[in-house]
Amino acid sequence: MNIIANTGIQIINFEIDIDPNADITRGLKFYEYFDTDELKVNLEFAHYFPELDKYVSRQSLFINGYIDTEGNVDKEPDINDLKEINPETEVFSIVDIENTISSLVDKWIPVPLFEKDNSGISIFGPSNWARILLSKKSQNAVDKRYSVTLAIDTTSIHAPTTKDHFKPYFEVEDQFKKFELCGRQEMLLDFCSEQKDCEWVHDYILRETLGSEDNIPQDFPAMKYLGEYIYLLHYLQKLGNFPEVILYPNRGESINIDLVLDIGNSRTCGLLYDNETAEKPFSKVKKLEIQNLTNPIKKSDDPFSMRLAFSKADFGGFGPSTGQFTWPSILRVGSEAQSLIYNSTTGIDIGKNTITNHSSPKRYLWDDKMSDVEWEYCLTDPDADNRSIFIEGVSDQFNSDGTFSKDSDFGLRTSYSKRSLMTFVFLEILAHATVQINSYQFRKDHGSIAIPRKLHRIVVTCPTAMVREEQRILRTAAKEASIVLQRYIDDSYKSSFDEDTFTHNVQIVPSLRDFMPTRGGDVPIKVDWPYDEATCNQMVFMYGEVSNRYLNDADKFFNLYGKKRYADEESNKKSITIASLDIGGGTTDLMICNYTYESEGKTILKPKPIYWESFNLAGDELLKTIVKDVILEGHIFDEELRGSIGVIQNHLLEKGISNVQERLNTFFGPDSNLINDEAKSIRRDFNVQISIPIALKYIELTQQKSRDFVMRFEDIFDNPKLQPNERILEAFEQHFGTSFKDIRWKFSRTRIDSIIEKVFEPMLKKIATLFFAHDCDFVLLAGKPTSLHKIEDLFLKFFPVSPDRIISLNKYRVGTWYPFADGNGYFQDQKSLVAVGAMVALLGDRLDKFIGFGFDLSILKDKLVSTANYIGAYDLRMKNVPKSSLTPIQHKSNLNIAGVPAFIGAKQLDTISYPSRVIFEIDFDDKAIRELIERRNGTGDASSSEVELYKSRIKSGMPLKLSITRDYRLNKENIKIESITNANGDELPAKLITLKLKTIAANNGYWLDNGAFVLSINPR
Repeated sequence: MNIIANTGIQIINFEIDIDPNADITRGLKFYEYFDTDELKVNLEFAHYFPELDKYVSRQSLFINGYIDTEGNVDKEPDINDLKEINPETEVFSIVDIENTISSLVDKWIPVPLFEKDNSGISIFGPSNWARILLSKKSQNAVDKRYSVTLAIDTTSIHAPTTKDHFKPYFEVEDQFKKFELCGRQEMLLDFCSEQKDCEWVHDYILRETLGSEDNIPQDFPAMKYLGEYIYLLHYLQKLGNFPEVILYPNRGESINIDLVLDIGNSRTCGLLYDNETAEKPFSKVKKLEIQNLTNPIKKSDDPFSMRLAFSKADFGGFGPSTGQFTWPSILRVGSEAQSLIYNSTTGIDIGKNTITNHSSPKRYLWDDKMSDVEWEYCLTDPDADNRSIFIEGVSDQFNSDGTFSKDSDFGLRTSYSKRSLMTFVFLEILAHATVQINSYQFRKDHGSIAIPRKLHRIVVTCPTAMVREEQRILRTAAKEASIVLQRYIDDSYKSSFDEDTFTHNVQIVPSLRDFMPTRGGDVPIKVDWPYDEATCNQMVFMYGEVSNRYLNDADKFFNLYGKKRYADEESNKKSITIASLDIGGGTTDLMICNYTYESEGKTILKPKPIYWESFNLAGDELLKTIVKDVILEGHIFDEELRGSIGVIQNHLLEKGISNVQERLNTFFGPDSNLINDEAKSIRRDFNVQISIPIALKYIELTQQKSRDFVMRFEDIFDNPKLQPNERILEAFEQHFGTSFKDIRWKFSRTRIDSIIEKVFEPMLKKIATLFFAHDCDFVLLAGKPTSLHKIEDLFLKFFPVSPDRIISLNKYRVGTWYPFADGNGYFQDQKSLVAVGAMVALLGDRLDKFIGFGFDLSILKDKLVSTANYIGAYDLRMKNVPKSSLTPIQHKSNLNIAGVPAFIGAKQLDTISYPSRVIFEIDFDDKAIRELIERRNGTGDASSSEVELYKSRIKSGMPLKLSITRDYRLNKENIKIESITNANGDELPAKLITLKLKTIAANNGYWLDNGAFVLSINPR
């Protein structure tokens, strides 16, 4: 086993057999005595000479030279030189390994993974770089298998920096160092001694086994707890399967690794690619692994949930203050976050409203408002009082609102904006990626095992028509996270950040230069195309078909599937138009591209975007509808569907509960005076821990084409580690007068299919019409919801192309070139599609890594711009822009608003039925109003009441007429307020009203975060 210095906390898992009957060791004998000089009980090893029937202090053997360098005892010492000890009152033995291990199982404990010299003899130290966690594999008493998690903090010191004995140290000439679990008995005692600055080991073992010094036995043996710990270390060393560790220095030479991230609203997939040493494309690709830090036996490379939970990685919380065993992230994602949320104490457990988790920061890139409540750690111990978020080296680099702090000052509060959570998620991802690319397995698989790896590029994909400012924010979050992590690793975080002198810049793709303002109002020359999700799907399809299936014979592929179009007349070649539809969690992305090609010497495909869009109707809307119509309320119109319509409501009615609708509204309804902070907390947690898992269960059964059947609580929540918090269930029973566990749930595929049809049919019908109108040759369906057979049925119903040209990528045989295909060439996990597509685009265009094949993405780069062609007031009730104020030919207009906040929306086509999206919120600029009042008053302090009074005066003059403008050519989404006039014709300062980026049309948050639903008020 080998590792690289300064590559984070490397975690190694292996298994051992603890067999008390095996001849591993005969146990250890200890000599305990009271030191009258130091006035304390001391512990040494005792040695027994059977020929003399005498016990002596092993320390005296060592002092008098009767123990050699390998720990062997001279069999014929001069007994007069030695200190004889009383076996009855001063000697105790430890022989029972099962009893020894029982007090330390499931706890991190320090281990002496010490350096070996050239002769193979252990040298004391480093003392604080290795820890283990022992866990029993099974609760079965017969099973003696244990999992061992070895955590190694690779923080090392390289000469000429001053050496310390807590960390490994490299001289200039050292090529590597070897370490092993120390077996020398004297060093095991030293590992717990004050003389070696290791009293922290003793203190920790005392605390974990006895609780405190007050519990140390007054009678002999008083230090058995320490003897058992040392015996465990001795036993593990004698087992012989504890890994020897070779540590390589990290002096600058490294291999660059690219990270490709498909950041979703619901799930994220990451790929790590060794672009420098790969002999051929896709030969050195790995999925990003997320190491579970709460349960470190677990590690997963599956796409991970974006639901986050604030948590500090715990490696025992012991040791000197050297900064070791600090994971540089304040939150967890994926299954670990989910487990933390389920097992955490709720706000009502500790008597206050807390925020410890969140659905997905990607939805809130627009929200830079400081949180009213400070974020806290998601703790599973109700007695834990340290909920405040702080990690030295990480927290020091952020302001109170979560923005990156470029100076040495940092925020004292954790009132992070929801936007800033994206930076924290990137930081967590990059921490895992850095550890993984330097792990033993990664280097072993990819070669050059002694050379460190570093992240070189981070490719970040995005929804096809994502608002340009949100694209910038997303990529900026990735950039700042990479800076924070590198400054943490370099231990330079205490100094101010200077971008000009910072030498560890990671390239962000697409380049942030594409978002920089230009001089003189010129249209910026883009470095990259946006790497949008729908187009990335097409990259996989076209590369797989043309380069692999047709062996770069583009003529054959295009002649077979393409058409001669009007635009193709000059080239005399056919072209192919491909439509792709990617239904994700938060958006449905659409791209129609026309592909032409050149085949002289090398096949080059050139996509030209014809039509592209993102709709805010996707998997989350399906989930929401199932929660509302299946779980919460609904009228039973068919007895066959009882148990699958408004299950909670109808269960309450059947039980004869009074005021059912009122109870539903005051538990699940929007915020009101009847819902206090505690009720909001319960509503939120019920949504996360109960409603959403039930809805996901219904979707999963639909994907599996399951038969209809009735489920109990235990059938849905069948994972004992993911059980809803009992306080939530108690709150439900107290509010509704019945136990939630008594409810029966019927799965009806007919019912779920009808909901899928209700949610998606109107949108899919419009999309199919677009595909037909653009004469598409192929339609690609991607995204998890497209695995629902009803989605495919709807497309076949609308028939945009012949059925054989509708390619559901869930079933598509991509070929074995695909790095994550099964043995037959089918996708193992469709979620990796977008990330691999981004990699295909990068390799085929900018890096030019393919042999005989490539892409020319210049037209994509130039033409793929915002779809905000028509902009106007957004109607919250109709969810549309009924009248466009700004158009492609009208760049200045008036907008009337009757109140604030109000919303501005955008759409691509100026028809009433075309879906619109919110892009801005119109609201008062409190800061500008305050400054205006202060100037008028001639003072430097305007009270909040004065600000509110001034706003009331503005409201009394509503409606307001806003004169708005934009430069359509330069940036369609950059709208400015030129002037404001009230109903009396009075002109107001334009800066008093502001346009704030906002892409969710809700004032009280998203339903996935607050659990609020607008329900009926009429009783059934």
